[in-house]
Formats: sequence, C-alpha cells, structure tokens
Amino acid sequence: MRKQLLVFLLVLLGGASALRAQNTGTFNGQVVDATGSVVPGATITATNKATGVVRTTVTNSDGLFIMPALNPGLYDLKAESAGFSPASKTGVNLLSAGTLTIDFNLLVAGSAQQVQVTAEAPMVETTTSDVSAALQSNEVQELPMLNRTISGMMSLMPGVRDPSSAGWGVSHNYVAVGGTTAGGSMLVDNLENHEDNDGSTMMSLSLEGVQEFKMLSHDFSAQYGKATTAVILLSTKSGGNQLHGSAFG
Repeated sequence: MRKQLLVFLLVLLGGASALRAQNTGTFNGQVVDATGSVVPGATITATNKATGVVRTTVTNSDGLFIMPALNPGLYDLKAESAGFSPASKTGVNLLSAGTLTIDFNLLVAGSAQQVQVTAEAPMVETTTSDVSAALQSNEVQELPMLNRTISGMMSLMPGVRDPSSAGWGVSHNYVAVGGTTAGGSMLVDNLENHEDNDGSTMMSLSLEGVQEFKMLSHDFSAQYGKATTAVILLSTKSGGNQLHGSAFG
C-alpha cells in the first residue's frame, strides 16, 4: 500500500510539473569564441528584472545550454568563462510558452571590455510551429477598448469574437475562436479556467491583474490536452521589487 501511494504521488507531481511548464518560457543557445569554436563549461546567468530572481546553468561539451521553466518577463542574460571577457544581453522579453535562442560570442580577456548588447531587432521564436499572438501588460493598459474586459482584450486577436451573442455562457472572460464556440482551453497561471456546464470560465478576472496574455490558435503541441480550437495562456501579475500600482477616478 505504501509503495502504491508513493507511485501515485510521483505521477501526480509529474503531472503538476508538466502543467506548470505550460505557462513558462525557455532560453537556449550556444556560446562560441571569436574564431567560432565552442566554449564548454561557460556559465550562463538569467536575472528576472522585476523580481531579481537568478537562474544559472553551464554549457555542455558542444557549447550548448538550455534554461527551461522560467516565469515570463524581462531578463538580463550574461555568459562568462575563464579567460574570456563576459558578454551580456539586457531586456530580453520572454513570453509564456516561448522558447528564445540566445547565442553569445566571447572575446579573449584583455582584447576588449565586457560586451553588452542592449538594442537588437525583436527576437523571433524559431523553435516552435504553433500559430500564436500575444499581448503584454503595457499593451493591455494602453490599447483602446470599448469593453474593458478579458474577452474584449482577446477579441483584438485575429479570428476571435465575443461569444455572448451565441447564447452560451455569460462570462466576460471567454471568447470564440475560428468561428466555433467550443473546444478552447484557458490556463490562468497554469490552472485550467473552464466551466463544463456552459463552456464559460470559473474565475472572473480584471485587466488590472493581467501581466500577459497569449493565444495559440493553431498547431499547438499535445501537452495542451483536449483543446481543439485554441489555447489561451493568461499570466497574472506577480509583483516585483519596485512599488507600483494604478488608480482610477
């Protein structure tokens, strides 16, 4: 009985881990020197700019690294190795369910000061094939919306409409995607927000609490389970080290 209980807990924890990974992002990449040779054993550091939380990893024998299960947000990344000047990239924006490839080119120590990249073209995710669109907190706050609701925000995405006229559900947190009113799945901070009786949502959310919203409309992976028309990933604000807020009058 004890062994069976242990197996059940391991399966349960494994399922929870897989679920938590759905709303997180991943950095990967390669570190090379000025000649293009790989740099094994280099230390990669990612610092969340809002919270100051630091994650580190090291490159393998091929100079490759991967850093999964990161909360979405802005990050500063740094690559360091003995005998080389450190290189860094600041303000890298990691979205929910996103994978960004960040490569570093290290110069021999003494030949240059620290290399810091602060302005680049927007990074394009090349490791996934899903069709998606995203909105972040500043866009949520500044975009003009006639209806300041979650469904109003989602209706800004291509192929999305407010389903209230379809006669199903009364929640202001759900939408119809691709001309249908069923089959979608919403995850709020990795928890499914779906009410099976009328196809609506269980939690009613405010735009003020939304950090980021991403909709996967086509070709999303099997990890999202039963969803057939769209997957909605919504991350709520988790705070940071700086005091901030908003008010209405």
